[in-house]
Amino acid sequence: GWFRQRNDDMSSLGDWYPNPEKFPLGIAKLAEDVNEAGCRFGLWFEPEMISEDSNLFRKHRDWYFHVPGRPRQVGRNQMVLDLSRKDVRDYLFDTLSNILR
Repeated sequence: GWFRQRNDDMSSLGDWYPNPEKFPLGIAKLAEDVNEAGCRFGLWFEPEMISEDSNLFRKHRDWYFHVPGRPRQVGRNQMVLDLSRKDVRDYLFDTLSNILR
């Protein structure tokens, strides 16, 4: 993956910022190079999901969709963000907007 430490399906969903080790010149430079080569650049997001092994989850353990007092629901090593929360929607809007500028 292009973001944080996404080297497998176990981590980093929710940490939507480029990994500088993989993209030392940044995502914008990669997009420019792809477009100059005659292709259209695309960037994959799965903004509704969060990994337990992510900075976002460590900072906001209550942001995933859950029923208090019930076991955590995890599928494919990920949980669903609770998009009914304004703070979650604001985080996604701000974070994704900053990347796409």
